[in-house]
This record gives sequence, C-alpha cells and structure tokens, in this order.
Amino acid sequence: MKITCHYYEIWVYSQDFLQEGTKLTGVQGQPVCGTCQTGQPPRSHHCSKCRQCVDKRDHHCLFTGCCVGRQNHRYFICGILAVFVGSLYGIIYEWDMVLEAAGGYSLWLPLQLSAPHLLWPFGLLDGWGLLVCVHNMLGLSVLVNAGLLVYLQLSALRRGQTQFERKRGITLYDRGLRQNLRNVLGERWLVALFWPFADSPLPAVEETTEDGGVGAGKADIGDDECSEASGERLVGDDRDDQMLTKRLTRRPSTD
Repeated sequence: MKITCHYYEIWVYSQDFLQEGTKLTGVQGQPVCGTCQTGQPPRSHHCSKCRQCVDKRDHHCLFTGCCVGRQNHRYFICGILAVFVGSLYGIIYEWDMVLEAAGGYSLWLPLQLSAPHLLWPFGLLDGWGLLVCVHNMLGLSVLVNAGLLVYLQLSALRRGQTQFERKRGITLYDRGLRQNLRNVLGERWLVALFWPFADSPLPAVEETTEDGGVGAGKADIGDDECSEASGERLVGDDRDDQMLTKRLTRRPSTD
C-alpha cells in the first residue's frame, strides 16, 4: 500500500507542479527558457518529454511518466526506499521455500537461482521449482535496481544535489545533511519517510539558492545572460549547461 500511495503522489504532485510552471514569467535578472518562454528560477531545467520547465528538476522518471522535481522528489525517494525494503523482505521471507523447491544446497543452486529456465529442460528443476526460482529471480532484479536507485538518490541528497548536479559535480547547494533532508523531504522529514500522507511542508525556495540568501539566485545572473537565453533559443541540456556555467563563473557577494 505504501508503494502504491507514493507512486500515486509522484504523479499527482507532478501535474500540479507543471500547471504552476506554465505561469512562471521572466523577471529582471532571471533567464528565460528558449523553448517554452517561461522564467527559469535557479536549478530549474526544461524537460523535452514533459515539454515544461521543472523547478529543481532531478530527472524524468520512466516508471511514472513524469519529471521528478521540487514538489514530488520526496515521494520518489520514499517510494524507491519502500520498493527496496519490500523486495528485500520478500526474498528473505521466501528463502526456505526457494531452497526446498531447488532441491537444497548444491553446485547447481547459483545457476538455478540466476537462470532456472536453462536447467528446466534438462530435468534439474521440476515445474514448481521453475516457477519459484523465476519468481525469486525477478525479486532479485527488483532488489538490485531499487538498491541502485536508492544509492544514487541518497548519495546526491547527502550533498544537496539533484541528479543533474551530481553528474556535473556541483555542490553549491550543500547546506549540511539535516538541512538537505529538509529541502527535499520537508520540515517533518523523519515522519515523511514512514508515512506517505504526512504534512511536511518544504522550506521557502530562496533557502536553496547559491549563497543561501533570499533572492541570491536572481542576483547572480545579468541582463546579458537573459537576452542570450531568449535570443539563442537553446534547447535541452545544452542550454542548461551553458546557463549553469555562467552562474558558476560568478561568485555571489559576501557583504
């Protein structure tokens, strides 16, 4: 049930966010997306599949068919954690049944668990053993893939990064582990980890800008970058890389 709730909330909150994204307008000092012609706050990027600019875009999720960003990042992380824990519990719980169906410990056991369909024609597994071992193999594949996603997300979360920033080694938004958790999971982050319907409001957007100050992200970008973003009409990651590079080359003031 927890996995289903998180899956539903990822999709629902992504729809609400995309509707808000269409209302964004460019302000002075803020770049404008050359594709959808909307203002781009810091850390926002255009998704060619969703055809929208997404605030604090992490990635486009193929399983849900929508982007993971500021509004639904919490539900994505909690969802894959639930999948990982659930698949691990299922594999441990059914291990005795799998071992019995495979005929106990033997030299064939690793192959029975990894490729049971190859051993069944030779009589090394009966029909029931084939069914149980295939089910276990699918569970292992879910466990490995969910574990990889959990590792990538938590390693980026620890440094205050999105996946876009992790791939480029950007750590400008690292506020320490506790604040990084609040920025993604909300103020009640510990409750949000265990209960999908918990009320856990996110901090203000300004708290996650380059220098941690209010409105700092807008001050770092000059009018020349705004006109260039709208004039050249760059598309996708190429545009994002160029705009992000310009932001990084200018250090915020330390008054």
